Amino acid sequence: MPGAAVHSRKALPWRLGFATLVALSSTTTVLAATGLLKNGAWADGKNCVDQPWGDDYAYIYECHGKNNQQWELTDDGLIRNAEDYCFELPAEGDSLLIARCDASRRQRWFISDGQIKPEGFRESTGEWTMRRGVCVDASQPDGRLVMHGCHGGPNQRFAGDGLPMVSEDIMQVLGPWEDGGNCVDYDFHLHVAYLYVCHGRANQRWSFTAKDELRVEGDKCLEYDEDDNVSVQPCNGLAKQKWVAQSDGHVQPRGFQAADGSFVSMDNKCLDVALENARLQLWGCMPDQPNQKFLSDVLKPKTQDLITVDGPWPAGANCVDYNYATNEAYVYACHGRDNQLWELTADSQLRSSRGGMCLTLDDSEKAVRMTPCAADVGEQQWRVTRDGSVQPMGYRASGGSWHALAGKCLAATNGNGVLALAKCDAASPQQKFRSRALSHQRDHVYTGKKCLAAEGSAIVAASCASDRAQVWEFTLSSELRVDGRCLAVRADSAPTLAACDGRPEQKWKPGTNSSTISPRATSNRCLTRTDGSAVTLAACDGSAKQLFSSAVFASVGGPTGQLFESAAALLDAAVDDKALSARVLAAAAAVVAEADKALASSVATDAAAARKYLLEFLFGTVTSDDYSVPVQVLYATAQANEFLVVASVLIAAAQTKGPTLEAISPFVHVFSDQLYSARREVLWNRVLLENAAILEASADGSLDDFDLLGGSLVAVCRSVPLDLSMCVLAEFFQLMDQFTTLRQRLLVEGASAMSDRTLALAKAVAKQFSSSPLASSDPLWTRVMTLFMFRAPFIDVLPDTAVARASAPDAFLPTLLVYSFFGAKNAAAAPLEAQVRFLSDQITSFHYAKLLEMAEARDMEALDDYMTTAVSALPLIAPINNFTSSDFPILVEFVTPRVCDDLTRAPLSLCQLEIFHRGLQSVLRFERQRRDDVVTLDDVLEVDVRKKLDVIDQEKKQYEIISTLQTVANKIGSTIHGEMAALKKQLAESTARIREDIARTRDSLRDALQAVGQQLLDTIDDNTRVLYNEIGVKAAAIRGDIYASTQFLSQRLDDKGREILGAIEDSKQQLKYQIGAEAERTRQTIDARTSELKAHMSGEASGLRQYIDVKTNQVIGVVREEGQSTRVFIDQKTSQIINVVRDETPH
Repeated sequence: MPGAAVHSRKALPWRLGFATLVALSSTTTVLAATGLLKNGAWADGKNCVDQPWGDDYAYIYECHGKNNQQWELTDDGLIRNAEDYCFELPAEGDSLLIARCDASRRQRWFISDGQIKPEGFRESTGEWTMRRGVCVDASQPDGRLVMHGCHGGPNQRFAGDGLPMVSEDIMQVLGPWEDGGNCVDYDFHLHVAYLYVCHGRANQRWSFTAKDELRVEGDKCLEYDEDDNVSVQPCNGLAKQKWVAQSDGHVQPRGFQAADGSFVSMDNKCLDVALENARLQLWGCMPDQPNQKFLSDVLKPKTQDLITVDGPWPAGANCVDYNYATNEAYVYACHGRDNQLWELTADSQLRSSRGGMCLTLDDSEKAVRMTPCAADVGEQQWRVTRDGSVQPMGYRASGGSWHALAGKCLAATNGNGVLALAKCDAASPQQKFRSRALSHQRDHVYTGKKCLAAEGSAIVAASCASDRAQVWEFTLSSELRVDGRCLAVRADSAPTLAACDGRPEQKWKPGTNSSTISPRATSNRCLTRTDGSAVTLAACDGSAKQLFSSAVFASVGGPTGQLFESAAALLDAAVDDKALSARVLAAAAAVVAEADKALASSVATDAAAARKYLLEFLFGTVTSDDYSVPVQVLYATAQANEFLVVASVLIAAAQTKGPTLEAISPFVHVFSDQLYSARREVLWNRVLLENAAILEASADGSLDDFDLLGGSLVAVCRSVPLDLSMCVLAEFFQLMDQFTTLRQRLLVEGASAMSDRTLALAKAVAKQFSSSPLASSDPLWTRVMTLFMFRAPFIDVLPDTAVARASAPDAFLPTLLVYSFFGAKNAAAAPLEAQVRFLSDQITSFHYAKLLEMAEARDMEALDDYMTTAVSALPLIAPINNFTSSDFPILVEFVTPRVCDDLTRAPLSLCQLEIFHRGLQSVLRFERQRRDDVVTLDDVLEVDVRKKLDVIDQEKKQYEIISTLQTVANKIGSTIHGEMAALKKQLAESTARIREDIARTRDSLRDALQAVGQQLLDTIDDNTRVLYNEIGVKAAAIRGDIYASTQFLSQRLDDKGREILGAIEDSKQQLKYQIGAEAERTRQTIDARTSELKAHMSGEASGLRQYIDVKTNQVIGVVREEGQSTRVFIDQKTSQIINVVRDETPH
């Protein structure tokens, strides 16, 4: 072992001595963060990673739980035990070393699906070196840990409480960059991904999540935009962070929904590395382009998987493996590398992920071997039965004869597990192969001695051949597919091949024992082979010309026969009705009834077959981890067959609460989560457009299918006893639908004729918003409501034309009406309260200003018109007697009584308008009476003198009354004027405060969009305030300049700069190591004292710091001299204790 490592053992002698004394006293001290680290290949209880006392290696030993078996993975990548010893990568050889922990050495590791892999390290030259493709291995007979090529076998799988269960690894591009300089790296300054020298640190370790995200550093995801740019952004679960890994190394975006509701397919785009700057981007897919081929253990396509054999090998040792040295396929310990990943291709080939090799039958028709994949080679075509058998599809020999190989199955031989052909045996576990890769069932369809074949758009009976035109698939939706097309029939014409579209004309029903094939719509007519080669439809007669046989029809009979029929009927109903109709729900109930009965069968094989068929019919797979909702279904959901079938079966299964509900629940949760994620993204994007009309279009169905989807989800969520995330979408739909309907009803009724149903609807909106848990947990909930209520993301200062008609149905009448039902102390409505009050203040200020203006001008006619003529009664908003008309009468007579009748909360300012309106009405009544009672001169001439005197006397009294009223009115006007001046001042103050609230609201919106950046700004602000308080204004200015310069420099740091910083960090670590523990503690004490002094330093701080540095160096020199002698003494004593432990410890 190198001398540096030996020296490192003496760095903390007191810790070692204490631990040794503890061991001698038979007690155990364990760090809280550590745990046993176990290997998967050794017997449980005897499989713990152990460090022998005083030795420099680790091995597998019987578990006892003492400090030398307690391990943890630290934040900086050290695998450390409770004695502060760490895994270390050897400089030479393959034996794993154990040394004192020192992050500057080769002691950094990362975890990839239970495998322990080394990070890169810097050579003395400063260059990165990384041993790629090696893992910690426990395969040695003595259990000693070594470094070995990664294969993922049990002896390379480790687990423990101190070891996180993560799966991440480096991601390399095939070319043209040289190996070792081709790792995808995340630049956290520029937020881009690019190629850099491989080092395996956190910003080069990627994971491919179950949500199809490519993550790095925990919470950052690879994201693309519509301009084909690729960046690294905070993970948000949205569509532009979803990727698909292909078996040929391509990585493609999944596609997204555009703002107009249309789905944008990205099938022709691939992840690409730009040759000019090595940055990741999107580019048109090219099949053999090396800068589009990505290599990583985490990029496993969902079409590929391990293939296991039922027996007699134990689980974990039963995987089909491709031995590329001998070109054999055989059973081996499972490790998940590329030579154990298989795919059943569209050409029915079993292709290995390694090297484009396919499983091939040899001339003996017994042995199989791996050969390069080729098109239309019958010896490479295989079919998979529902019971797990793999059979050859037959081939045409060189002499022209067809070898169907009926009754032959693939089997793992007893002796060495090599795959070969054998006679089919349904009871043999060696012939049962399991894999999600073996999900497609394709085969020839035989008619006599010929095979059904595609010939152009027709089908014919032809000589059997290894041709895609003869390989058929009978889908779970009752389609007969060949070469990507479906068999269809129209009226009485001959059957033809057409693009698959799910129409009833493409649905077929094989007869009893798979003998006849009829259209489901006309079961009395059958496919018939003519005397020539043509195939047509004719009346069913059971003749030999109507008999067809194929393994693809296995699901029609047996334990899944009735389930197949009911499932086909459900699919037909969904295709026809395009909704959760009564017919669809009835068909789903029939499916669930059959499924419950089949799943409860006492015959285990029948129950398993029924479960497999049901799950494949609904979800296309039997494992929920493998299930992914088709992207198009996520964005065009409501009428999609997949959604209708799953939703209707879920509703029916919730009624019976039988085994069907239990079987489908994990898949339903996956469906629910993916649907919620996709549609919430759409809703969020529409809210960001800040256009309430777009939200209304989404709610009423004129933009997309959200209205149909929401209605369906409401029905599902009311019926199903599961906690499904997609039910949140139902809540959003109900809120949006109710508010949109309320607004439409008010447009018809207006404020003066609101019906009880309209008021009840407004109350329902307020209750829906306030009672939902989303009000406190999801900011989108409040933003949607804000956009509906204020037609904007927040209420702004409105123009007079808008305030004049605030109570109009297409303005703020719905807002005020809903607010009236919120009630007092409504926490959910608190974010809306300030905005409603600001709206109220603007309305009140506007009307007070207009009324005062008319009162000061003593224009009683204008005042009368203003208080009695509403905007809604005028053809246009136009001046009346030099004053703008408004909705004042409607507001005070029909709106404010509803808004202001809740005495439990502080009234809005517009409630004063109602009081003011009543006072002004009294004045106007007096004025109208005065005008109506005036006596004209003609009236005086028609009466006698006495009557004239009476009239004069009456006019005098009337004049006195009018004068009195005028005086009172003037006093009222003066009082109103004073009150209005005070109110104007209050309104100005309130407006200023609310504008501050708006500014804060805008800031909070920016926070939501740029949370990480805002947190950083907040941290910088806090630190800056602390510096200002402690150092003073001048020092703060200096530090501000330093900070700005640092930011400027950091933005321009390239990878070479980061290497220099890393080298500095390494040097600091080495310096710390050399000084020793005592010197380190002394320096920490001095640093603390120095910090206290710095807090009180003034303009002379610079000289004082120089003085302290001089003294500090002197102290460090003294400590170094004294520490050396102390360590020599302690080492002697420690060695004596170690010798005692060695002698007395059997282990």
